[in-house]
Formats: sequence, C-alpha cells, structure tokens
Amino acid sequence: MGSKLKSWFQKKYRNNFRKTMPYKVALLGSCTTRDIFNSKFNPDYKRYFTIVADQQHMSIVSVMSSPLNLKESKINGDVTNFYKNVYRQDLQKDFLSRLKQSQPDILIIDFYTDVFYGTLAVNDGTYITNKKWQYKKLDHFKQINIENEYSIYNNTDAFLKLWKKNFDDLIQYVRLNLPHCEIILNKTKFVNTGLKNGQQVVLSEELNDKWENFHIDRFNILWDLFDTYAEYKFNLRHLDFDIKQYYCPSDHPWGWFYVHYNQEFYSKTLGKLRVMLD
Repeated sequence: MGSKLKSWFQKKYRNNFRKTMPYKVALLGSCTTRDIFNSKFNPDYKRYFTIVADQQHMSIVSVMSSPLNLKESKINGDVTNFYKNVYRQDLQKDFLSRLKQSQPDILIIDFYTDVFYGTLAVNDGTYITNKKWQYKKLDHFKQINIENEYSIYNNTDAFLKLWKKNFDDLIQYVRLNLPHCEIILNKTKFVNTGLKNGQQVVLSEELNDKWENFHIDRFNILWDLFDTYAEYKFNLRHLDFDIKQYYCPSDHPWGWFYVHYNQEFYSKTLGKLRVMLD
C-alpha cells in the first residue's frame, strides 16, 4: 500500500472509530476542567467523551509525592464529603495508578490548585496540597506535621523550582506508562468580573473577600508562567481562554467565584476540544 493511500486509510479508519467510540478522558485540576464534562453545563458530552480518571484540588507536587500512611483512617470534620475525599486522595496519592490502569486517550490539566494553594512539605519529605484553611477542620489533620509552605506568597522561588521538577516528572511518567495518551492544557484563568441583574460588577467587591484586583492579577501571572513552561517545554496543545469574554454569573450552580464561568465557556470549550481531536 502506498504511503499516501495508507495515510488516508488510517485517518478514515480513526475518524470512523471515534464516531462510535467516545474518547477516554482523564482530568487533573479543578472545576474549570471538570465542569466541561458535567451534564449541568454540557448535557450531551457523554456522546463524545468518557471520564475514566479524575483528580481535583490536588497540586502537581502532591500528585508526584509519596503517600502518607497515618494511623487513624476515619476522617471526621466540618467539610463536605467531596472535600473529605479530596483530602483522602491528597494523602493516598493514587491518581497515577488510576491513570495507568485506565489508559486514557487524553489527559487534560489545569493549574488552578497549584496557583491558588501551592503545597506543604509534611512528615519527613512528602508533600500535600496547601489547603490548611480547610484541612484544619478535620480531626485527622492533627496527625500531620507541617515542615514548610510553598506558594505564590511563601518561598516563591523554591516553589517554582519544586513545581517544575514535579511537572517534568509527571510528563515523564505519562509518556512512559501511557504512550498513547495526549496531554492537553486547559489555560483557564481567574476572572474578577461578575454579572448581577444584567450589569457587570467587580467580583471581589461583591464577595467582599481579601482577593482584590492586585491578587487576581498576580495569580494569573503565575498561571501564565506555568502554562507557558508546560506548553513550550513539552510541545503540548492547549484549550485557550479569553479572559475578556468570560465572567461569573450570579446564578452559577456553584455560586460566585473567580473560576466559575458563564455557560458560553463550557459550551465553547467542549466544542474546541472536539474540533481539536477530529
């Protein structure tokens, strides 16, 4: 078979195969990625994609660290069951094994958790996500000894070095153990714009929290740095994000926050992904 005919045959076969077999997708990041594959926002996404592994609110450094085996296994505290499970996964660190077992076609990553929280060095050389504000509500967290904190505000240079090393390790792991999996970046950002009664508002002013425009811009600068490093060092494709186009509506199902967007984001991004993979 000639090379041109062979190439045509392979492309035709792949496209026909994809029409009857949804892409297997793994997700690492936050709701900015997970909600693209949520029936609340995209009711028909399962026609095209099947989620086979999902990890939310866990920093890259934690994902690549050694698990924490603590004596008390029961987790009690004043947080939702979702966040209790996030905490458990943050300690167990089983995402890599779930990835390897499920062998997804694509792995989509966003860096919200790394930017907003950072990481904690704990218990003799391992790391967890820096969510002290939430984890301290759990009795189980009392067993953990915090040795150092790395974030946009603490040990920033060391944090960047630590993050880069662990992201490199993640890419190496995926390419070694999931040779047919493509990594795609979801380049979302913090938006400080809301929509209330048909009028644009400054979200941080409406929320009356500590994250003023200065902090939002600072988060986005770091997020851009992570995206740029990942995209250009490893030649990754990406889903772009227009920060001027998106905002948080006051009736968003999860409430007002800087990474909760209007419906147009979820619809358009799913469409972009489908076009990218055709």
